[in-house]
Amino acid sequence: MAFGVLFMQAGLSEDIVQKISDEKDDPVWMREFRMKSLQIYRQMQIPDWGTADRRAGLHDRQRICG
Repeated sequence: MAFGVLFMQAGLSEDIVQKISDEKDDPVWMREFRMKSLQIYRQMQIPDWGTADRRAGLHDRQRICG
């Protein structure tokens, strides 16, 4: 099985999740699972521990999730 490279803008949005599913030719149930997972992720609180995460900007959900 060959693996390709998928280039996208930074962040994580519904559009990007859809493009990932398109690229992987996901069945409907997997597309729905990915979208539901994104919704759950957006509702989670970001932990306030880990200074390395803060320095890397990983605490900024807006930056990650567009």
